[in-house]
Amino acid sequence: MKKQPINAALLASIAAGAALKTQDVSHSAQAPSEISCALIDPNPYQPRLDYDPAEVRALSDSIEEYGLLQSIVVRRDGDRYTLVAGHTRLEAFKLLGRTTIPANTIDVSDIEMASLALIENVQRSDLHPLEIQIAISREPFTSMKDEDIAQILGYSNVTKVRNIRSISRLSEEVREHMTANRPKIGVDLLVEIQKFDTSDQFHYYELIICGQATRQELRNWLSLKELKKRQETRKPHFPLTRVGSVYKIDSTVISNKDIKAFENDLHTIIKKYRKG
Repeated sequence: MKKQPINAALLASIAAGAALKTQDVSHSAQAPSEISCALIDPNPYQPRLDYDPAEVRALSDSIEEYGLLQSIVVRRDGDRYTLVAGHTRLEAFKLLGRTTIPANTIDVSDIEMASLALIENVQRSDLHPLEIQIAISREPFTSMKDEDIAQILGYSNVTKVRNIRSISRLSEEVREHMTANRPKIGVDLLVEIQKFDTSDQFHYYELIICGQATRQELRNWLSLKELKKRQETRKPHFPLTRVGSVYKIDSTVISNKDIKAFENDLHTIIKKYRKG
């Protein structure tokens, strides 16, 4: 996919919750207008995997009492509209039985629409690391540099983006539990968990979310497991292969230095045997 330029001013405007500026020469923005809720399609780049019905209900109660404080943002696509930002607000309006909703219509590229959806959710909701990982593993983010994604997410260190990418190796059991239960767990802990074998990850994940283990303990357990694996798979120090009546040393397993030392020991033993 061809990389598309990102309009930093527009992203900053949405990120700050500011009103869209019509002076922006590369993107047209119109004053809020009433748009039919039935004509608005969901954002295909929405990073949230699920929504809390209680959150939508609470917002609908607030809107009914105080009105909508900030319009939703949409992009016009033919005779319909695609939601850019404001999914919960739109759902709250539908819950109230409203057929139209105030909306700003803007002209944005796919990459900007995806960026705006991610920014809105990171700043306004409790996106967990797995949701961010899934979002940035899809187009258009796969066509972007980690440095650009870090800027969009407001991360000062690009390492955090790379760590989020790495948790794609989490087991399906861990991913399903995170999606269903939304536990409070940081990306640094998930990075440690995904280093374990897939079959063991959920065990250590449970220890973390139950407060029974720390990051350092995960690292210690992982080191012990790796040490045990090396011990189990380690070959004998001087592996021999019998060919007829002759034993040959497997030089691919040990160094030439060790082979020479072993040969010297054999010669010493043979000499003592002959003298005896």
